[in-house]
Amino acid sequence: MLELRSRIEEVTTRILKLAAARVKLASELGRVKRELGLSVYDPRRELELAKAAVKVADEARVPREFALEVLAVLLSQGRRAQGFTLEEAESPFYSLVRQASTVNNAIRLDIGETCFTPPREALEAAVKSIERGEFRYTPAAGLPDVRARVAELLSERLGVDLKAENVALTPGAKMGVYASMAALAGLGSRVLVFKPSWPAFTEIAARLKAITIEVERRIEEDWSITEVPEADFTIVCSPDNPTGRALSRDELEHIAEKAEEHNAVLLSDETYGWLSFREHSSVLQAGCSKAVYVTSLSKAFGMTGFRAGVVVSSPSMVEKIAKVQSLAVTCVPPFIQRAAAAALETKADEQNKRKLRRLLEVAEAELASAPLRYYRPDGGLYLFPEVMVEEFAGTEFSRRLLHEGKVAVAPGSGFGAEYSRYLRITYSVGEETLKAGLAKLRDALDQYSWSRSNGKQASKVL
Repeated sequence: MLELRSRIEEVTTRILKLAAARVKLASELGRVKRELGLSVYDPRRELELAKAAVKVADEARVPREFALEVLAVLLSQGRRAQGFTLEEAESPFYSLVRQASTVNNAIRLDIGETCFTPPREALEAAVKSIERGEFRYTPAAGLPDVRARVAELLSERLGVDLKAENVALTPGAKMGVYASMAALAGLGSRVLVFKPSWPAFTEIAARLKAITIEVERRIEEDWSITEVPEADFTIVCSPDNPTGRALSRDELEHIAEKAEEHNAVLLSDETYGWLSFREHSSVLQAGCSKAVYVTSLSKAFGMTGFRAGVVVSSPSMVEKIAKVQSLAVTCVPPFIQRAAAAALETKADEQNKRKLRRLLEVAEAELASAPLRYYRPDGGLYLFPEVMVEEFAGTEFSRRLLHEGKVAVAPGSGFGAEYSRYLRITYSVGEETLKAGLAKLRDALDQYSWSRSNGKQASKVL
């Protein structure tokens, strides 16, 4: 026994010395990258290392999960040695949102807020719940009768067969995504994200020390998903934030087949599914045994401040997700649960979708003469245009538009470093506000384009 312990200590020491040497090499690599003006974070290289780790694990006959967990720790320390951590890095999107909150009277076209008001039935349900004394703790997944009713309503809307045990109420879709990833992914898990994407997906993965696999999509291909590499946890969003692209039934089934092949969890954020301008296809219809459906009442029902979301999956997976939620926030307040169920009983989303179509038409008319190209959204709240101006820098333009023009739009780089020529524009605000904001944006783009074509840098955006 003593000899074995001695050998284990020797091997452990050798591993730590090799890890220290790797950190030193990573620090030197970071210096070279900075000199060359390159990003420290290189998801393509990390994917190559993940593939190599899996190969070594198979050859050495050790669990792949173990190899990927070790790699995740090494990658995290390597980034830190290069002066960068995914956990602490602030997305350009959140940076702009933070700045916009300090600018008085700014026109906010940067956040996913709507001009819709909550259904009257939802407000009444919340008040009646409080008056009945429903202001105590509930089970983490929600009140049993609310879960049962939400299961019935989603079954009717999506054409599937759900029971109460398939449903958990969450404080918004973000917690639904976080709790699902924390329960079903973790250290070393390979999390597949299709870019451009909502920054929370990659930031949550970073917090969990997962290995993020990023697949770029292109506007030239209508933002379609053409590559589905092996992963442990795949995330899709339909209609998509920020592009507005919705997955077809065939596309979703193809992704589900790949998830089955890789024994992966397939999480589909369908928050914007209520606001799809075409027939909505859900992951619950795609035949994936490890499917997780996440939605929210925030956008389509005008209930952003309620923090009302829903997760649907197999009973065993819902139980794990609810366990994480119980540790983080305990439960959704019972009166919010009642309001959520009452909202789903209405057709407020259909009415709001009609309003949204009208606002999209207004936005397109206002931007018709601007130097932009974009995929016409299948649904959701956003336009994600590429600015067709030479050397366009979206982050700098957005910052100056905010501080000089008092209009906030989200820089495309917040949704993926490759999309610095793009802007995300929220068109779900009031019509007059939308027109005013887009007029200023259009004028700013015209001036920016003129200054570039004349070989100058404009002194002001507006």
